Amino acid sequence: MRLTRGSTWPRGEDKEMDVFTPEEIRRLLDAQEEPLRTLLLMAALTGMRQGELFGLLWEDIDFAAHLIHVRRSLWRGTLGTPKSRRSRRAIDMPPTLEEALRRLSAIRRSKFVFCSERGTPLDADNFRHREFPQALRRAGLRRVRFHDLRHTYTSLLIAHGAHPKYIQAQLGHASIQTTLDRYGHLMPQLHQAEAQKLDQLVFGDQVTPPARRLTAVRVGRPPRGSKMGAVAASAGNHGSKMGAENTKGLAT
Repeated sequence: MRLTRGSTWPRGEDKEMDVFTPEEIRRLLDAQEEPLRTLLLMAALTGMRQGELFGLLWEDIDFAAHLIHVRRSLWRGTLGTPKSRRSRRAIDMPPTLEEALRRLSAIRRSKFVFCSERGTPLDADNFRHREFPQALRRAGLRRVRFHDLRHTYTSLLIAHGAHPKYIQAQLGHASIQTTLDRYGHLMPQLHQAEAQKLDQLVFGDQVTPPARRLTAVRVGRPPRGSKMGAVAASAGNHGSKMGAENTKGLAT
């Protein structure tokens, strides 16, 4: 294909997202030893990118405020700034992850939270092509990309009714449109919930039962064969407290 002046190469199709259910997350973690276990736990409960995880320093962990500050990213062994201004962000730290990080901090070997045995930064290619696939095999799980843990985190937030703006802030997307473009197909149940809230506000107890029955049919009913919809339904069945309930036992 030849390009004319001012044109660009066409973008390839986005790879299909493949996300884990809460049970699969627990299986993955239970099969690992430290510090890999906490690294995977953080990926699943924060949605941080691989470079952000590998570039995380202990000074970025605010235990008092229960926050993880994303200030840098590791790219080919070099620390740099995140990909955009929005990528510099503070991520809420779930209690299970905080406990795991406190235990890991007691044996820290480097300024990096996750590092090699010598205290040097992790090798991204080695992790992606060898260590992470081995972790999946130990857990008896299908082969997915490490980036799919970021999609898993997002699908769990959506399943529990998190506002799109909150999801955008946690992921570090440059705009809300990016979040909606990538994950909007998982949000129809949120739209129906907002319609019910409006009904309740205007009519109170006069809201008719069929509206509630309609939600019971639609929520958690993905198209046939949809893996992400299945995760949303599975996560939704665990209740509405992601930090306390769905992370219980993940890093004990």
